[in-house]
Amino acid sequence: MRIGIFQFEFVLPHETPISIGVSPIWVRTGLDIDNAIDPSDRNDIEVRAHPHTEVVFWEIFDELLE
Repeated sequence: MRIGIFQFEFVLPHETPISIGVSPIWVRTGLDIDNAIDPSDRNDIEVRAHPHTEVVFWEIFDELLE
């Protein structure tokens, strides 16, 4: 058996929720391999806010705690 790690990137749609709380976010992947036992997979991902947006979130959070 051969195991490989592949780096990739893609742009998420703007309506993709940020990873907060218990709502899982995942990417469904698949490989085109002859005779593969299970070529599809679901990989959980963490979606973080853009750094500029994150600053706004922290300011709101701080205001709510006061």
